[in-house]
Amino acid sequence: MKKYFLLIILFFISLTLYAQQEAKILGVIKGLGHEKIYLENKPDGITNAFVPIIYDSVYSRNDSFEFNVKFNEIDFYSIQYPGFKGWLPFVIDSGTIIIRTVKDLIYKGEFIGSHQNDIYENYRQSILNPFYNANRHYFDSVDKYRGIDTVKYNYYENIANELFAKLANQQREFIRSNPDTYAALHLVYENLKSFDRDSLSYYFNLLSPEFQNHSLAIDIKYRITSFTKNVAEGSLIPDFNFTDKNRKSNNLYNIHSKYKLINFWASWCGPCLAELPTLISLNAKYKNLAIVSFSIDTKKEQWIDAMKKNKISWYSFSDLKGTSGKFASYFSVHEIPLLILLNEKNKIIKYNISLMELITFLNRN
Repeated sequence: MKKYFLLIILFFISLTLYAQQEAKILGVIKGLGHEKIYLENKPDGITNAFVPIIYDSVYSRNDSFEFNVKFNEIDFYSIQYPGFKGWLPFVIDSGTIIIRTVKDLIYKGEFIGSHQNDIYENYRQSILNPFYNANRHYFDSVDKYRGIDTVKYNYYENIANELFAKLANQQREFIRSNPDTYAALHLVYENLKSFDRDSLSYYFNLLSPEFQNHSLAIDIKYRITSFTKNVAEGSLIPDFNFTDKNRKSNNLYNIHSKYKLINFWASWCGPCLAELPTLISLNAKYKNLAIVSFSIDTKKEQWIDAMKKNKISWYSFSDLKGTSGKFASYFSVHEIPLLILLNEKNKIIKYNISLMELITFLNRN
């Protein structure tokens, strides 16, 4: 009897966590007139690897529009209209949300009515924006000297790493202070790579049940449970199936070499493109190394053009699903470039190996 009673309790908890919510979005985009407007899922700070989902569309009348939205979980939504690259991201919440913005400056809009968005905006305005505004020079310098001046590049990269470590401390304090918010979940997710397993588990467990059961938490749980084991030295990688630019199928185990280098990259990734000349050199020099590039591009044309332009002649694949495909998900890819060295038996020698580490290893073996 107690067992059935517990099941009933868990059933009603699940209904509460996933109960459908409703929001009415009332917006004004000054100067827009009569134009089609899309309601999408574009978050803040994404690249063109992100493929948006269009939830709905309406036509504005005299600059005004309205969406009636039913949603299962709090998440990033966005407003965008055709012909303009910018978009207005916000965190949806139940109730009435009022949006006011201006044509061609849509990303500078203001919101009323979303408590979850208010919390996230507070984080952006008090922590994130001041951080980038104050330190942009250092980050730009890292990009400027990458592959050109090693001394200056290392100097600015060390400064940038110290600055990001300070930002991480601010983010952790924000999570501790706001554990029942989508912003906290988003920050835990954004820090997957920088958190060690124990820290990730600690901050994840601070979150409220609603956000621990959020779809965004799937990858976090994977990092806490299976990820470390799957990418540990000596771990066997499954025999993933790949598709090349001609839609020809191949398998990881069919690629025979003493060493295999998995290279996650994308056509829009500056640091990835900066590494390609070195990879080209390594591909020509070491006959016992097979490079397997996997692009997280979502647009086939961009992927193929980048391969041609950068003279990629080795194995190159993509499922055009960004970071949500099976191969990228297995390695929990959140930052690129990412290099993973395997032996001939498809076991990991080093996850996230640097080019210098790779060159040293190949010279010794």
